[in-house]
Amino acid sequence: MRCPRAFISVVMTMVGGGLPVAGAEVLFVNNGNSVYALDSSGTSILFSGEGGCAMAYGDFGSGPRVYVGDASTHVLDTAGNSTLFSSAGGCAMAFGGFSSASSLYVNNGNEVRALDADGGAMLFSGQGGNSMVFGDFGAGPLLYVNNGNDIYELDSTGASTHFSGQGGNSMVFGDFGSGLRLYVNNGNDIYELDSTGTSTHFSGQGGSSMVFGTEGAGAVGEIVVTRAGTQDLLLSWEVGCGPTAIDYGIYEGTLGTYYSHTALRCGTGSATSVTITTSPGSRYYLVVPLSTTAEGSYGTDSAGRERPKGTVACKVLQIPACTQP
Repeated sequence: MRCPRAFISVVMTMVGGGLPVAGAEVLFVNNGNSVYALDSSGTSILFSGEGGCAMAYGDFGSGPRVYVGDASTHVLDTAGNSTLFSSAGGCAMAFGGFSSASSLYVNNGNEVRALDADGGAMLFSGQGGNSMVFGDFGAGPLLYVNNGNDIYELDSTGASTHFSGQGGNSMVFGDFGSGLRLYVNNGNDIYELDSTGTSTHFSGQGGSSMVFGTEGAGAVGEIVVTRAGTQDLLLSWEVGCGPTAIDYGIYEGTLGTYYSHTALRCGTGSATSVTITTSPGSRYYLVVPLSTTAEGSYGTDSAGRERPKGTVACKVLQIPACTQP
């Protein structure tokens, strides 16, 4: 039996200076004190010393910018320089629009304000919340606001309608292939909500933030990483495509020295989560599916190339044919 593909996660520290390559895709990460820019290889550089409790990315017409919010809102230029954008701020932000015009929506916990391109703030809704996201179930975009206890949907007029009694501290809108869903994390569990607001338990994986994405060809999920102690991390993942794995190998490599991954644990007892103690410095981790006699693909890099096997591997490598898109 040939095994399916691996998943990858990155745990990083700052590893140098400089700026991202112009025009390249960048992942911006805010740790509350500073903003870091990560390129497709996972290399992290300090982008700005402007920290905050919320971040959004949007374009008012003069180029995309990163917006950072707390008591006020700052805008970062392409060099990471921070300028006060608006005296209105909040720990929940979302960039989007209900028609051709876009606004930066900020929630200070008590109300939502819509900021225009000049930073002018207008009261949009009296609906407070700690998390916001734009979503469209097919009837037009709505702004979803979670106050920790309930979710409300706001239309273009700012009118607030109760959507669900599902509280949480993080939300994301996405589609795993069976239709759009609103995913809500309450710190202990993840729930998925359909267009009617009906909530279904999705996962026992808690967390304080979420993002929807894919990890290389053949993967249908991603590793979720949560802190499980001072030096421990809890890695959890979904089953990938191809033949079903009976176990999983955990690999660790040094960030910046790619393809340095070596086996950290050759088996989880078929469990799709494991707690590991991190090594010092910046590291990346791979979860590689195992069969009785072989292990599956290590996944692909950002260029779509197969990653090579580990320098110390659990089993013989057999790259599978993926049976799902």
